Amino acid sequence: MNTEHEIVLFHWNILELSDELAIFVGLREKMGTTSPYLFRYSTAVVSFDNQTGVGITESGRIYRCIGAPSDPKGEIRAMVREIMRGKSFRFRYDFGSLHG
Repeated sequence: MNTEHEIVLFHWNILELSDELAIFVGLREKMGTTSPYLFRYSTAVVSFDNQTGVGITESGRIYRCIGAPSDPKGEIRAMVREIMRGKSFRFRYDFGSLHG
């Protein structure tokens, strides 16, 4: 598997924007900055295997989601509320739930 276009999210969820559109949201490691991580959101999810945590987006990027959906400090939810202000959305998974 080509890892050049791979994004690893260590806290994550899938944001449902409509019946046809969902995106990955989460935190990834960011080296060389004052913050050890960076909030990331994707283009539309094309496929996602909730057993392996690997998905592919419309842009062709591979997203590897580590562990269960999580947001222990509420940072993902805060960023999503800010970005999606006034728009309808829901998280696909309960934070802290197992895959599936």
